[in-house]
Parts: sequence; C-alpha cells; structure tokens
Amino acid sequence: MSIAEDNARSASLCKIYETIKKQLHQVPNQKIVGIAKAIKNKFKNLNLAEIMTELKKLFPNETQEVIIDITSWIVGGEKEFLQRAVDEIHIAEFGEGKGKGFPMAVTKLRDGTVIVSKVGGKPGLKAQVKAKEIFGEDVVFAGGTVNGNLKGVAGHHAEQRAIATAINNGLDVKGATQSCTHYSCTDCEKVQNEYEIINITGTFSQHGKISRQIGGK
Repeated sequence: MSIAEDNARSASLCKIYETIKKQLHQVPNQKIVGIAKAIKNKFKNLNLAEIMTELKKLFPNETQEVIIDITSWIVGGEKEFLQRAVDEIHIAEFGEGKGKGFPMAVTKLRDGTVIVSKVGGKPGLKAQVKAKEIFGEDVVFAGGTVNGNLKGVAGHHAEQRAIATAINNGLDVKGATQSCTHYSCTDCEKVQNEYEIINITGTFSQHGKISRQIGGK
C-alpha cells in the first residue's frame, strides 16, 4: 500500500476519533494520521467480525464495502484480511485446532464477488453465518454436490470448487484472489496458474507441506 493510500484510509478512520477519543485519551489537535493509527492499534487484536461490528456501530450508514476497506487497513491490507477471513470462517465451523481434514477457501473475484468453498461439500451453517458477518449477505457458497466440482483429479478441493462455482454462474474467475486454510496441492496450483489466480496463502511446492496453522502463519 502506498503512503497516499495509507493516509487516505487514515483520514477515513479519523472519523472514528470523535466517538472514542475519551477511551483513547488523545489530544484533540493531534495529527489525523496519528489519531487513526491509535485507533488502528485499539482494534487490531480483535477478530474481523468484532472489528466490523464496532465499525458498524460507529458508521451505521456506511456500506459493507467501506467497512471491509477500513477493516482491511486496520489488519494490514486486503491480503491479511482475506487470510484472516478464511481462517475465522473455518474456526467458526470446526473450532480452534480442529477440522484440518476439511480445508476451506475464500475467493474474491475481480468484480468483488466473494465465494466461500470447502473440500467435497458446501460450507456448514456456522461457517455460512460467519462468512456473512464478514462479507455481507451477498457472499456466494460453493454447492455441496459433485456438480460443484471442477473436472480433474482434485476437482473436489476447496480451491477448485470455488473456480467451478464462478464458471457455473457465468462469472469471470480469471485474476481472482484466493486465500486458503492450507497450502494448495500441486494439482490446485496448476489450476490456479491456468486461471491466473493469485494464491495469497502459498502452495505445497513453496512450503513442502499441505497443512498450516489455521489462524496462524
């Protein structure tokens, strides 16, 4: 993120200042960027849904897109936001340290559409609720039948089911951004490369393993 973009988000965040300045004990004439960074530090240790809930209280008339944009700035950018999102959605469904045999993926298309997918089936109810808390009611869930699989050996994997969902709905998946709860296998990596998908989590070829700490690095 450029300095100009960072300062622009800082200016937007500064609107929060008047609401919570007593809690932050900030001086009213402090520089805008300094105030915003103080607010950023206040929220950064909350999970995404908690941050967004607080922002919605402060800005009840703002769109989900604006809330996501500010939240992304707070947590360190869009990539970190998407990684935390897929991890938190998975944890909501299975709990901390559980469900590693059921990888999930969050795929953001260039038109802004967000698809949440799970290996071999549709994300569960708890995952769906969490995903809607983070991305809003328009989030798309990859279906739970074999029709939701992409053709190929690993077509039932979470990454490829998201691609199949986009294609089946007439959406352009080329150039999408994808975050996963695991490192993508070699078959999924090939498909990601074919569709020019940006994998922000990493792959087996990069890390030498599939499993990663969900909610960690």
